[in-house]
Amino acid sequence: MTTLTVREAQTNLEQVVHDVVAEASQTILTTDNGEQAILMSYAEYRSIQETEFLLSNPKTAKQLYKALEELEQGKVVTVPLDKHYLD
Repeated sequence: MTTLTVREAQTNLEQVVHDVVAEASQTILTTDNGEQAILMSYAEYRSIQETEFLLSNPKTAKQLYKALEELEQGKVVTVPLDKHYLD
């Protein structure tokens, strides 16, 4: 994770944003008085929001963790996608 001062980011903001998006990374921005903020891609932000939403419902979270456990144990079934589902 990269850390930049706000002034450094302002100097080359377009490139900083490009790098964050292209690398799916975050950049910590620091003000002169030590306050910090994170710059991340919108796609990554939405992904975090979606994960937070899914895990905020205990029933959904339990189902997701169970599915991950089954995946780790190799309890998976491969199902071919029907063209109907892709349209």
